[in-house]
Amino acid sequence: MTRARRLQICAFCAAITVGCFAVMDGLSVSEPTAREQFSTETGDRYHEGGARAFVLIADSLRFQTPTETDLMPHLASMRATATSAKVKTVRDAVTVPALRAAFTGRSRQEVLGFVRNFLKGDEGIPSLLSQIADTGGRTAIYSEGSFLQFGSNVADRHPNEGQGPDEVTRQNRAVSDAFADFKSGLHDLVIAHVTYTDHIAHAHGIHHKTYRDHHRALDRVIEKIDRDLPANATFVVMGDHGHDERGRHAMGLDVPTYISLSGPGFRQGVDLGTIPIRDYRYLIGWAMKRPLPSDYRGGRHLRALVPAGADLPLSYRSTPDQPEKPPAGSGHTTWLVAAYLGLLGHALFVLARRDRNDPWQVLGLAALVALLFWSGTTPWILGVGLVLASIHAAWITRKISALRYALLAVGVAIGLHAWGLKLGHWRAAVHEPGYHVLDLVWAGALVAGLVAARNIDPARIAWALLALPAVLLWPTVYRYGWAATMGPAWSVGTVVIASAFMRRVAPVDRWRLRLAVPAVFLVAMFFHADATNFEFSGWYFPGFHVSAVIPIWLVVAAKIVIFAPRKPDGVGLAAAGAAVAFLTALRLRWIDPSPAMSLVILVGLAVAVRALSGEARRVLRRCAALAALFFAFGEFVRVDPVVHDHLDLLFCALVLTAAPLSALRSPSLDLWLGTLGLIACGWCTVAWTVHRLEWGFLYEYFDPAFVESEAGWFLPFILLRYAIPVVILRILIPVRPGALLAVAAAKLLALLAVATSLGSIDPGSDVYFEAVQEAGVLLVLMLGLL
Repeated sequence: MTRARRLQICAFCAAITVGCFAVMDGLSVSEPTAREQFSTETGDRYHEGGARAFVLIADSLRFQTPTETDLMPHLASMRATATSAKVKTVRDAVTVPALRAAFTGRSRQEVLGFVRNFLKGDEGIPSLLSQIADTGGRTAIYSEGSFLQFGSNVADRHPNEGQGPDEVTRQNRAVSDAFADFKSGLHDLVIAHVTYTDHIAHAHGIHHKTYRDHHRALDRVIEKIDRDLPANATFVVMGDHGHDERGRHAMGLDVPTYISLSGPGFRQGVDLGTIPIRDYRYLIGWAMKRPLPSDYRGGRHLRALVPAGADLPLSYRSTPDQPEKPPAGSGHTTWLVAAYLGLLGHALFVLARRDRNDPWQVLGLAALVALLFWSGTTPWILGVGLVLASIHAAWITRKISALRYALLAVGVAIGLHAWGLKLGHWRAAVHEPGYHVLDLVWAGALVAGLVAARNIDPARIAWALLALPAVLLWPTVYRYGWAATMGPAWSVGTVVIASAFMRRVAPVDRWRLRLAVPAVFLVAMFFHADATNFEFSGWYFPGFHVSAVIPIWLVVAAKIVIFAPRKPDGVGLAAAGAAVAFLTALRLRWIDPSPAMSLVILVGLAVAVRALSGEARRVLRRCAALAALFFAFGEFVRVDPVVHDHLDLLFCALVLTAAPLSALRSPSLDLWLGTLGLIACGWCTVAWTVHRLEWGFLYEYFDPAFVESEAGWFLPFILLRYAIPVVILRILIPVRPGALLAVAAAKLLALLAVATSLGSIDPGSDVYFEAVQEAGVLLVLMLGLL
């Protein structure tokens, strides 16, 4: 398969994935497109203060921050004089979706909400801001564009930076301007949005001195506002989301934020516990003396309110909380999507098999994928698409008899969709299996494989050990998911293959097959995987935990195996030794290059790879290329050192397994090993979670505000970094990238068919978002096969 064709396959896979999740997002949205309906409640029934509020939004305000007096002493002291709460943000855990939930009172369970965070546009979303504008109030917003989603005509807009030498000074001056605006009485609601708290968290995490300095600077601003606030006004300090200790926040991470409300309408010293961010609509709406929309389903927090009269307004009265749950996807629509995925998969398969360029076929497939986006949640458009896709299948195959493969693809997709429905309903009733149960299962698989290998090609058995879990298990990183079967499938499959072929090869090759035994023991260290709250928590072997610390001598030995030339010679061994010594020094931080020096080293290695040529220098080129890739991975991906060590050991296992199996001269086994390597690269590198795809390292090269506002332009580079291990994989073992890409694409489409059924049951469920993350990881891995 040519590189151009691989690029087409990757592009179509990405477009199909985004289109599929766009349809699912449309099915799960519970947001009105028309103006909201309100009761005719008068403002004098609320509280004795004025309908005015100053809202300071500290981007990425971590919940723990206001409780640490050394970080923000004044905000911490305000807990005694204000109403406060720990706030569970939206699942996306990024700014735009979080602010939308805060000012509309509705949480959207969107897969593509993260993407929408960088596509800031005027969507005219009904919100508290539009309600204030409709009732004659005036709002001013000092922000960087995150509020554009609510409409351009609901508020006066200003930048969130003034004049100054640095970001903190510029944004704090903008806050001062916003507060002066508020005190002038020109606007009823003034919102000031500070983002440097988010930037510094991404750049350094919570333990850096600059992180503390930035939050202390913000605390001084809060103290000044609190001291000078008019007596009849409300002061709100709120976050949109929090972050973990490394400054990360993304889908699936538990990163709660914080809100503080002080003013005549709120009681002092009240802690509301943990509330969802959509309840901001209730609290800030009360401060602004505006009724809640008729379909508000958030919580009521009466113990925080100080009403002017005996009775609260109707929309704020005590009623049983009605938890908001996005509507499940329409059943018939998701079945149509699954059938459509089958036909698109068939078209991709035909395209992958034909190296001859047929622009009409490519354009036809592009039109079918575009129709998936256009269909939205309209079933009849998907129905028309199915007819057109069937015609397209008949046209590209040129034979009516070949249509049976298209029908087979549709049948498989529908079958997987039905299987996903079963998984979704079973998961709540099935407790996670214990490790002893999994050990017994894989021990049984080993015995059955050794017996079956007497009459069946062991390569087929090895494929079954990998393919069956990939199709039948839950799309999750937990111990009963597909990714967790990588270590067992590798170990059991290698033993079955080596034992079955031991008698079929020459005596000299039998010794080579015995070299697979060290690989089996090495991969046994990664026999089980487990994760909590989407975050990879470690590898386990029966009886003990092996992920916390890996001995450095074992990592060095692994690198020696990786870099050692296949045919040892003095020059190759010297080059390998130098590369291993250099990378080990980096790992131990004996060498800690600056960002500029890192670029110089990387460019130098790339130039060396380019310059070296000829058969005699092939070993040096391979060594220089591997060193450049390992260096780039360590310096620009920024995974935990232990994760880096895991990857080294898995690459070592690849080399030890590939060398003996090459004696069998089987392209099928090469592809099997390449598939296992692909799984290892992706799930070890990204730790099986999309939330590691962060861009804080870019702050070392560019202005943080520029990176945040233009993150979309950096997205290709952010993603391509995670494809580096796949490129290393292609150097280490003889696998055809086109065949491996076809396997990855087949797994991706099968996963989408299952994910649509899981999303139709509950688009807010963890298992659905686990499927989404697995699809994202597969797309990133495919970039390394270009």
